[in-house]
Amino acid sequence: MPTTIADKAPRERRRDTALRDIFEDAYERCLPFLDPQRGIRGVPLVHQAILTLREHYPHLDMLQVYVLVQALQRTHQARRRQNHTDAG
Repeated sequence: MPTTIADKAPRERRRDTALRDIFEDAYERCLPFLDPQRGIRGVPLVHQAILTLREHYPHLDMLQVYVLVQALQRTHQARRRQNHTDAG
C-alpha cells in the first residue's frame, strides 16, 4: 500500500483543544505575572497567574491550569526573545 502525503504529515501531539481555545486570552490576562521584571527579585509571579486562571476559568482542573501556565511561560520567553532579536 503506497504512503500518501497525509500519512507523512506530523501528528498533532496536543490533545486538549479547550486550552488551545483560551490560550491567547489567558496569555493577555496573565502577562503581568509572567514578566520577571515585574516579579520579586526577578522571579515571575507564577502563583498569581495560577490564581487568575482559576478565577477566570473555573471549569479547568489543576492539571490543566498547570499545563497552561507552563505553556504561557514558554510562550512569553519565546516572544520576548523574538522581540529582543527583532529590535537588535
